[in-house]
Amino acid sequence: MKKNRLTALLLALVLMASILPATALAASFKVGDHVVVSVDTLLRYRSGPGVDHPVLNKYRNGTKATVVEVSPKGLWFRCQVGARSDGWFWGGYLKKDAASSTTPSVAGNYVVSNKGMFVYLRASAGGAIITKVPDGSSVKVISAANGWSYVQFGSNYGYMMSHFLVKK
Repeated sequence: MKKNRLTALLLALVLMASILPATALAASFKVGDHVVVSVDTLLRYRSGPGVDHPVLNKYRNGTKATVVEVSPKGLWFRCQVGARSDGWFWGGYLKKDAASSTTPSVAGNYVVSNKGMFVYLRASAGGAIITKVPDGSSVKVISAANGWSYVQFGSNYGYMMSHFLVKK
């Protein structure tokens, strides 16, 4: 009987030790953070925050993304990968993108540095899409805050994720 209790306690401690570091890592991201997939194989991009949600796609190590929503417990992150923003990654396989230096800090002319990006009605990848801006196109940044830039593209005004803009 004592041996079973000791075994159960030991297993519980091992399980807690394996979960706590990932939880601490995952909780460090916030909306607008630029992250990179850090995994040996492929990371599943799910339709919701949890392993019970279907897989929408899989991404390789080094894939760049931007956090657009954080799950209530801070373990799962809805991320924009390219023009897609409907999926969730588990934070244990994400790390901050230290190389990200493209975020506009001042108004001016910028170039879209991705395979095309959407301009949204509000600063949310879940919001209504105004138009799509092709890769290499110029946009005028009017202001920027919290990972989003308020831009002008032709006669359209709206919000783009700052991470994908590079100063001209």
